[in-house]
Amino acid sequence: MQNFCICIPTYQRDDSLILLLKQLMEQSLLPDCIVIIDGVPNADNTSTVLDNLKNVNLRIPITQIYLPSNHANLPYQRFLGYKFAHQKNYELILFIDDDISLLQKDSIFSVMKPLLDNPQIFGVSTNISFEVSKKQPKNVSSFIIEKLGSSKKYIPGDITPSGNRIPIYCSNYEYEDVSYLSGGVMGYRMKYLQLENFSQDLFALYERKLGKGEDTILSLRVRGKIPFKILCSNKYFFHPDNNPHAYPTEAFRRGYSIAYSRRMINDNYRGINKVRIIDKLELYKSYLGTNIINFFDFLFSLNSKKFSYFWGYATGSLRGIFQKPTTKNLAPHINWWKDAEEALKNMIIIK
Repeated sequence: MQNFCICIPTYQRDDSLILLLKQLMEQSLLPDCIVIIDGVPNADNTSTVLDNLKNVNLRIPITQIYLPSNHANLPYQRFLGYKFAHQKNYELILFIDDDISLLQKDSIFSVMKPLLDNPQIFGVSTNISFEVSKKQPKNVSSFIIEKLGSSKKYIPGDITPSGNRIPIYCSNYEYEDVSYLSGGVMGYRMKYLQLENFSQDLFALYERKLGKGEDTILSLRVRGKIPFKILCSNKYFFHPDNNPHAYPTEAFRRGYSIAYSRRMINDNYRGINKVRIIDKLELYKSYLGTNIINFFDFLFSLNSKKFSYFWGYATGSLRGIFQKPTTKNLAPHINWWKDAEEALKNMIIIK
């Protein structure tokens, strides 16, 4: 059996974190180590988090690590988890968001099975059951997507240069091939996960609270010739919608962040290789189509929040066209690699 660790970035979700840990202890496949990376180590609930972690009853001895992050920043917190796993020579790493619930006793085994069975698989993810379903576009929106969208050129499980994820159509297969990973559950084979796969520009984007889709960006920088695998069924993992969010939820900021993050996805569409002109054109066409959709969405409803979202997305689109999101532009005062080394010095072995 290959040794692996579970990395849980957390952000002001004490109750859901403890629930997740208790559910992990009931799994048929247990990790060798669990590392919790706290995005707000200076908050008032830090001692509560530590106390609760110490009180979680482990079915068998598992190393638990508490790692206070020096940035409240999801992609950076995942990078700290990677750095820890790399130092300890773990073969596999599974990232789980702290607000994910495990619905079955074999949830972890089910998502990790492709990595355990096939040494050539780079990474895995899963479909997740959400508390609130996303609405499908209708009428004018459908027409605009048909005319300006590029998704019809891509196969299920693919991703477009503008960041649109093409949904998979699961048939009788338990797993399907995908060219990207997304969601709150992602597993990687450590030998394929390298320092160059992590982006300081992405850290800076999230530091300024402008980030969305960091999970996809990481997988784009990792992917190779062999596709990732996704667990088709959504009966294993659940995501509630009532927990604190680490990303902007106010309408203007959310629209702005989504649009500007699309530029980041576009810049990383070909991984660490240079993006092509045709990829840029697809991003600009997507910006145009989405702004038209958002405008009509507001016009037909005259809702102030929808106007704020439209205006935010439009403003973020303009910035995405004219300014590349880089650490130099967004957070030039931060030395991410040095900060990571300092953070690792502060880890606490709980058990």
